[in-house]
Amino acid sequence: MGEKKYPCGLIQDLLPLYRDQVCGEESRRIVEEHLGECGECRQLSEQMEDGRVERILMQEANGVLEHHRKKEKRAAVTAGIVTSAVLLIPVIVCFICNLAVGHALDWFFIVLTALLVVASLTVVPMLTENHRFLRTVLSFTASLLLLLLTCCIYAGGDWFFLAAVPVVFGLSVLFLPFMIRQLPLPEPVCRHKGLVVMLWDTVWLYGIIVVCGLYAGGRYYWHNGLLITSWCLLLPWAIFVAARYVKCHPLTKAGIIIVIAGCFNGTINDVITAIVLPKGTMYAPSLVRALTRGTLIDWSAPQSRDDTLILLTMIGLVSIGVICMILGVICGRRRKQKEEQKR
Repeated sequence: MGEKKYPCGLIQDLLPLYRDQVCGEESRRIVEEHLGECGECRQLSEQMEDGRVERILMQEANGVLEHHRKKEKRAAVTAGIVTSAVLLIPVIVCFICNLAVGHALDWFFIVLTALLVVASLTVVPMLTENHRFLRTVLSFTASLLLLLLTCCIYAGGDWFFLAAVPVVFGLSVLFLPFMIRQLPLPEPVCRHKGLVVMLWDTVWLYGIIVVCGLYAGGRYYWHNGLLITSWCLLLPWAIFVAARYVKCHPLTKAGIIIVIAGCFNGTINDVITAIVLPKGTMYAPSLVRALTRGTLIDWSAPQSRDDTLILLTMIGLVSIGVICMILGVICGRRRKQKEEQKR
């Protein structure tokens, strides 16, 4: 057989396009002409037709990725072991010094638990392959609570729960929305992860109120603390329910949330004042004062300015919210009409 008109490398580069029928007419003609005279390229084309080449390439690619994964895992494990060894040095030194100076182990445990906190942020991510973020946060939380407990015992205090509950609440607010994505939850619960987060944070917030009351609560603490906390929680819960469970146009949702925020902003000071004031005390809400005492046009006294600003802010937010809701209803109807026309 004479010299081939086209090089095999060029034809083999065109074979995938030829097989998927996306090459031009001239390229198709060149490939077919070459396949008629080249057995090697024809055999490769047949292998591509039955998928053998793709399977071989896929196996090779998976092998390369698996080799790279194992290599990275070995490197991470090695780094974790080295870091653990480095952290053990101050532990051993403190252990010897504590025994030599105090003839007992006391502040050594503080150093040990503090280094456990460091290890939770350095060693755990290196040695963990699955759910790395989840396990890192959980180990960090556990080691931090252990450090607080050790410090509390060493200082002879009774403040552990007073510190531990706010720490858990703060870490939950920051990390639970991301952690819950990796938690193995039952199917019905998976559809309401936001609700789970809100319930969890609410429980721990009330936990803060409880431990503060048990530690240093006064005569009116439980009445004022629980009522004010419950009222303030209405705002995030109302926003959450409106954003997550109200089925309407996004503009309508935004309008509902703005109206809720406006009403809450206009009444929060009056509600807290009414809760804190002794029973039987007569109190006129700021909105009532602004409407009935003509303070809308009287800006001379500080109290009048405050009442007027609260009223105007509430009116402005509610007005903006209503406008958004109206626009959302209009946009929703237009979208529905377009969908019906397409059908």
